[in-house]
Amino acid sequence: MARLGSPLHQVHPGAPPFLCVHGADDQNVPLSHSETLVAALRAAGVRAELDVVADGGHGFTGADISPIIERSIDFLADVLRADASKT
Repeated sequence: MARLGSPLHQVHPGAPPFLCVHGADDQNVPLSHSETLVAALRAAGVRAELDVVADGGHGFTGADISPIIERSIDFLADVLRADASKT
């Protein structure tokens, strides 16, 4: 049952682009989980990017989230532009 809940086991070539953002100081979820997910997505041919937030804990406690928001907006805009150029 746990396997079904793992995002790693849901990776497939038709998955949408991923922007993974992980706090460097996250004590709940190891950074290696995000690194493994991004590697699996890339191996499946899916656009996947990983940003590690310095001084960020789980939920980015202790970090300035302004750059995270800007990065997310830029990523989404780029994905939407790329998708629009395919039509």
